[in-house]
Amino acid sequence: MIKRTLSVFLILVILLSFASCDDKDRFEYCELGIILTEDFEPYDSEGAFNVAYSDGNTIVGIARYSFVNCEELGLLSTYTPKKLAEVYLDMMDRTVDEGVKVYGDVPYFTYTETAEDGSEFFYMPTFYRTPYAYFVITFITPNSREVVGRVEFLEYIRTVYILNEYLQ
Repeated sequence: MIKRTLSVFLILVILLSFASCDDKDRFEYCELGIILTEDFEPYDSEGAFNVAYSDGNTIVGIARYSFVNCEELGLLSTYTPKKLAEVYLDMMDRTVDEGVKVYGDVPYFTYTETAEDGSEFFYMPTFYRTPYAYFVITFITPNSREVVGRVEFLEYIRTVYILNEYLQ
């Protein structure tokens, strides 16, 4: 009886795990990946990011800064992600909503920017370090979606991962 109950329980857990993954896709660039909803598709950021994806409301841009090229960019290869966020913020020379904050172990900051057509956008760059490079994942959404966007972005931050083959 216990084996049967355990078997039914395991089958239910497996089915629920499949159902919860149906609307998620993995997006990977070099050694870093992020899990986004299936609504995201490749987006042409016109060179602003190495790769970008959009679901029509949000743009997720991924920029990779190789340690080999850090010197050209004025970055040291010894920064922690938080120090990178602070240096990046200084290099941007822009007013931000608040200073660098940390969610879990991921540093980020937020700001708004006005486009040429007068529309405002909410930005949240987040910072990561892998064995070979820094990554900045920037989330962008219309400023009218800031509150909803912030919650979504913090959820996406939790899904970022380094590919196993780069951890050895």
